[in-house]
Amino acid sequence: MVIPFARLKTKIVTCVSCTQAPDGKHEHVAFLTVRTPAGHNQRVTVPDAVVQLRHPLGERYLAHAPRSGDRIEVVLGPCPVCRLEPYIRLKGGGQLEELTRCP
Repeated sequence: MVIPFARLKTKIVTCVSCTQAPDGKHEHVAFLTVRTPAGHNQRVTVPDAVVQLRHPLGERYLAHAPRSGDRIEVVLGPCPVCRLEPYIRLKGGGQLEELTRCP
């Protein structure tokens, strides 16, 4: 469980776990595995990440863009397929579902 709003921290997404979207035709991210500033892996649910991203003092998440390898911010926005919100995605329109899948 993420400690709510302790202080702003940035965590790096190392892999994602996905589940079937409500329409059954595509996937949504269910969990993020992140590397903490201390170097440990932590599993974060999407609802917990949404709470953090909505709060100005909440944690922030970065991921390596699948194509370029650049670090890119994880942000809120609608799903580009089904328009479901809240939905987390990569800034600039990239999809977290394209990242490495957690074992």
